[in-house]
Amino acid sequence: MNFALIRRLALTCPLLFCFASCAAMFTGTSSEVGFQSTPPGAQITIDEVEYTTPFSADVAKSTTAVTFSHPDYEPVEVELDRSFQGGLFLMDILFTPGFGISGIIVDSSTSAFYSMPSIVSFDFESGTILAGGERRESLENTEPVEASANLGEEVALTN
Repeated sequence: MNFALIRRLALTCPLLFCFASCAAMFTGTSSEVGFQSTPPGAQITIDEVEYTTPFSADVAKSTTAVTFSHPDYEPVEVELDRSFQGGLFLMDILFTPGFGISGIIVDSSTSAFYSMPSIVSFDFESGTILAGGERRESLENTEPVEASANLGEEVALTN
């Protein structure tokens, strides 16, 4: 019998178990989120990457806001309506060694404790944000931007 191998496994397995985290294992560190805008064709910036609506993307749970921009309107930063999943926090406490300290550290640093909305929609004309199918709020200052210039002149944007 190879006692060195058994001893190595006996020391390694508990260490791997100590770094377990319930939320990261069960829900992951990112979620699929759909984005829409009225009018369609708006640019959305997520973690410095631009997309054009409508689209769906795998968004890191640590992302707290995205920017909607459209050529005819001022850019608007929309805060994502993330919700804390307390049951996963409790699972970390109950099922990871040391009363969940390692699991809490891992899940907190990766934002795995949060759930993301399934869809986020922004209406530039009314300033209304829809997150997860529910109307959230109406923003001010979403009036169209007027651009006026002749060929060769600088463009001045005014509200």
